Amino acid sequence: MAVVDSNYRFVYIDVGAYGKDCDFSVFQTTNFYRMLPDGRLNAPQPALIQEGSDVKLPFALVGDQAFSLTDKVLRY
Repeated sequence: MAVVDSNYRFVYIDVGAYGKDCDFSVFQTTNFYRMLPDGRLNAPQPALIQEGSDVKLPFALVGDQAFSLTDKVLRY
């Protein structure tokens, strides 16, 4: 299980789960996942979508269809 930033740099890696385990189940057992809703990850605050706009969007993780939707995890 790995998390990369928008520049494809690894920011978190968790190795050791069985290949048969569901990706989201593995993700839920990580410290990263436990720290996500608490705001302990030092993630950026919501930012303006463009200069001159008053619309702010929060930062989120993007996963595949194996991941459940949450307010912090989106699917593509």
